[in-house]
Amino acid sequence: KGYAGLKGSSQFAKTVLNVPTHGKNMLGNIVMLTANGVLPSGQSIGKAVKTTANQLRGKNNKELADQLAEYVSLGITNSGVGLGIVRRNLNEAFKDADGYLSKVTQFNRAKKAGKKIADVYQAEDDFFKIIHFERTKDYLKKVYPTLDDNAIKEMAAQRTRDLMPNYRLVPKAFKMTGYSPIGDFVA
Repeated sequence: KGYAGLKGSSQFAKTVLNVPTHGKNMLGNIVMLTANGVLPSGQSIGKAVKTTANQLRGKNNKELADQLAEYVSLGITNSGVGLGIVRRNLNEAFKDADGYLSKVTQFNRAKKAGKKIADVYQAEDDFFKIIHFERTKDYLKKVYPTLDDNAIKEMAAQRTRDLMPNYRLVPKAFKMTGYSPIGDFVA
């Protein structure tokens, strides 16, 4: 239990709390967008900013909830590495991982800040995936003007899942090494 707690804390520090990791994630996503020939438009950036910013601020309305649900159901957002494994490792050692982090820091503000930073970490990936998805929809509408919106969305989602970082595509055997005593984010 102690080892799992240390490992979970270490993983949290190496990912969510690591500023260079945030920078590498953002730069990597920009490179992937460019390599895929996706040039962000004002509309796609606006939608990504609106969606991720409102989500981070805890703002919610019917339109935002529907949009987020659509992105998740299409497999575009919430497919990042890290947080699930980190929480599982912490929960393996402690019944309440968030409570453990709070005890370690001894400050409730630090707990809230840690959660907010974790949300930002996930939002970084989601932001670029939303841009990719929205721009791909635009491109596909031009190529297939007679297809209905649902078909366009499915095709755009498939391309986004295939071309942007997507932890869901990693084989389970690789994912499981993140839970083992010796493995760390092999994918």
